[in-house]
Amino acid sequence: MASASGPRNALGQIKFVMYNPHNIYLHDTTAKTLFDAKARAYSHGCIRTEHVLLLAERLLGEGTYPPAADGTVPAAWTPERVKETVASKKTVQANFPKPLPVYIVYMSSAALQDGSIKDYADIYKKDGKVIAALNNVATPAPSAKPEDKVASR
Repeated sequence: MASASGPRNALGQIKFVMYNPHNIYLHDTTAKTLFDAKARAYSHGCIRTEHVLLLAERLLGEGTYPPAADGTVPAAWTPERVKETVASKKTVQANFPKPLPVYIVYMSSAALQDGSIKDYADIYKKDGKVIAALNNVATPAPSAKPEDKVASR
């Protein structure tokens, strides 16, 4: 649940490890002002997560934990226990009571509530490959997306 704690740790107080070949994880941050920034692509591949403590309380508190090999039943992760553990500044591994699938979706266009389409910069240069695959073309088409906008909240 927690990475090495400290006031200068860029990962903040909580890190959710998701086993995947890219070593991508969700994490807290000490730079909370970045959540208010228009441009949000400041990460090195991992995902800064707003309200991470509330997310930890919710995910750790869902379901029941199976008994350990010795028959003991692990203590429940109540919101109070999560807060106390984070406040202790100790590194603790807390597993979720049940597997949690995480889907990371990258979009350079989005449908807005009014039905209009908003285009964003293709900062990871994926559009050409996607367009080529959709058109069954061998070489990627160049992206026509504007380069001056980055997805924001």
